[in-house]
Amino acid sequence: MVERCLAKAVVASSNLVFRSKTNDSSRGSASYMLIRRHSQVVRQRSAKPLSPSSNLGGASKIRCKNTEQEKLIMVDAKGKVIYQGMFFDDKTMEKLLQMEGSKGLPKKIKDMHVTFAYLPKELLPKAIVGQEYEIEVIGFGCDGKNCGFEVKLPNSLTEIYKGAEKVHITTSLNEGSKAVDTGKLDFVPLGESVRITGKMGVFKEGKPEFSYDDKQSNQPRNIRDIMMGNSGDRSSR
Repeated sequence: MVERCLAKAVVASSNLVFRSKTNDSSRGSASYMLIRRHSQVVRQRSAKPLSPSSNLGGASKIRCKNTEQEKLIMVDAKGKVIYQGMFFDDKTMEKLLQMEGSKGLPKKIKDMHVTFAYLPKELLPKAIVGQEYEIEVIGFGCDGKNCGFEVKLPNSLTEIYKGAEKVHITTSLNEGSKAVDTGKLDFVPLGESVRITGKMGVFKEGKPEFSYDDKQSNQPRNIRDIMMGNSGDRSSR
């Protein structure tokens, strides 16, 4: 049963939706997330526990009799980097929204950024975190669901970029749209490129940060260890 549940969970885990749980003082301090690859949406986790028949984000159903086994895909995400990249200040974000003009969509992105890696196994080199770099805005795209700009990175950053094929900044969305889909837009080249400056950092616990503890592991515990009841090494968490 354990092995069968493990196999189903591994398949399902690639399609799980990010859900964050922020506990109040009466519920303790644990923080959990269900992970969906490439999603940038954070949703409040329902207080109702997962049932064996729950369809998680359209993933294959996991049918395990042991409710503890159903929680194997719950990763202790407190302090983990959700994504890392280049972030922009209020002045730059306002400039991008002005460039959008009337084509902009209702939901404005709060922390505009270029995603260098999502759920990274390796964090950015510490030497560049907090450093500012100039990039070129070279194109704009909007399909009624996503609006954003295509950008060109300096050569010094291209080697560490692990994001979408089209380097981009999502600026606004329609309801129900996902920021990850901005990279699929057909960007129209701007008549003249625009230079903007961003700061390298990491996004965790709901906000961008421009430093991190290099002793902290960003990798979740091995799913098999959780399934088999092994605690694993928690010293780096």
